[in-house]
Amino acid sequence: MYKRQVHTTLARDLGVDPGPELRAAHGTLRGSPARSPEIRVIPAQLPRDLPRFTGRRTELDRLEALLPADGRAMPVIAIDGLPGAGKSALAVHWAHRIAGRFPDGQIYLDLREEGPDEALRSVLSALGVAGRDVPDGAGARAGLYRSLVAGRRMIVLLDNAADAGQVRQLLPGGAESLVVTTARTRMTELAAALLRLGPLTADEAHDLLVRRLTAALGDRDWPALRMCIRDR
Repeated sequence: MYKRQVHTTLARDLGVDPGPELRAAHGTLRGSPARSPEIRVIPAQLPRDLPRFTGRRTELDRLEALLPADGRAMPVIAIDGLPGAGKSALAVHWAHRIAGRFPDGQIYLDLREEGPDEALRSVLSALGVAGRDVPDGAGARAGLYRSLVAGRRMIVLLDNAADAGQVRQLLPGGAESLVVTTARTRMTELAAALLRLGPLTADEAHDLLVRRLTAALGDRDWPALRMCIRDR
């Protein structure tokens, strides 16, 4: 009733209809607030980079060479190697280095800690989907995820994958986003660009040892540090 009176008065006296602010206020009074505009969330989920990341220059150059320079499809990159080889550290370090080229953000999932259902829920949450809006069923959730990242340039880092099936459901549908996965096994089923990570070279291991001992001992103990590495 009140709405019709306001509408009639405005039309008769001013020749205008109620504006959006008045319509929104009326909706709020009726208990059905106007729908807010959707906010595009830009996730920034990368773990902190190692402050003393050392070596892996050859591997970093190889990863860099895999990125297309002319806007072509982004690859799926699968890094594999033995436990403790530094797969996660390398992937996170490189993702930080190139994050500026992917303006729509970075998604990070540790698949060793999250099952398929939790992983899809986590990635939808990272993209701004409220828990009540997450659809039932893995297929529906994966479809919503692909819809939300379609056309966006993002880094999707899937760490500690158990197998290719765990990764496949988290692949974006388009080719604008870069996917990097780490695993102990070789992910040949993904048709990915494969990078096997071996041990550090002798020079890299030496540099890493010096950095860590320097951080632990401090400048006052350089004589002790030199004694530790004198046989290098």
